[in-house]
Amino acid sequence: RILGITGTNGKTSTAYFLERMLAADGRHTAMIGSNGLFHDGHRVPFPPQNTGISQMTTPDPELLYPMLAELASEGVTDVVMEVSSHARALEKVAPICYRSAIFTNFASDHLDFHGTREEYKRAKLHLASQSDTVIYNGDDPEWRQAFHWYPRAFSFGTSQCDFSALRKRVQAVYGVSYLLVSPRAAFRMRSRIAGDFTVMNSLGAAAAALLAGVSPETVADAAESLERIPGRVERMVPESLPGVSVIIDYAHTEMAMQRLLSSLASCRKSGRLITVFGCGGDRDKGKRAPMGRAAAEGSD
Repeated sequence: RILGITGTNGKTSTAYFLERMLAADGRHTAMIGSNGLFHDGHRVPFPPQNTGISQMTTPDPELLYPMLAELASEGVTDVVMEVSSHARALEKVAPICYRSAIFTNFASDHLDFHGTREEYKRAKLHLASQSDTVIYNGDDPEWRQAFHWYPRAFSFGTSQCDFSALRKRVQAVYGVSYLLVSPRAAFRMRSRIAGDFTVMNSLGAAAAALLAGVSPETVADAAESLERIPGRVERMVPESLPGVSVIIDYAHTEMAMQRLLSSLASCRKSGRLITVFGCGGDRDKGKRAPMGRAAAEGSD
């Protein structure tokens, strides 16, 4: 079973939550994405001489398909895969039938490759046509418009969705909690991963896991057991600097920067919030000024 995750932001975090939930259900899992290949929770180099796999969200076919074959031969039952817009546009994943596809959110990105916002969106939407089930962010107007009529589509969000997060609590750098309400269950979700967006990332993963037959108890326990996601609101506490927290995050769009700094805004009540960021090389230059504004407005 292959479960795909696409969207502008949140793919990696959603993948980590979903892989943990499926593994907690006793399945043999693998995860393929921006941070590389993971098998049963451990990072695996593939092939050993390759050093470029972590540079691509979705590996090129000459790596991806031998990788899937190897995982199948080792008894893996469930693969969680981040699917980039580049991979869909270039048909890297065209032969794959996904058990489910999660759509996290949508914002302009990679226009250096796709040319227009509509072409970028079209590349994302292609994933739905090769998936048994679509699980989409119902708070995102782009996905809501695209999927509200779609057969076999389920929404997740903060209200009036198939899977809703109610009574949410965001505790600055210490994590989040909320009540997950679905037609078949209602239970408290807790996560030690900081950031308001962690609600949506864990909720999308929980929806996919519940639809895949994982029990609510297992979903909740797995979400709470995830302590860190490398490079995603990753909290470092320097022992030599008491009272200082360093957060490392892969925010790479204006929306991601705004949400990250908004989630950390409470830190400014008792101290300063200092942001250091870069905006990728020769790629989409149109993101630079908006990201700069977001950083300036959300930081000291």
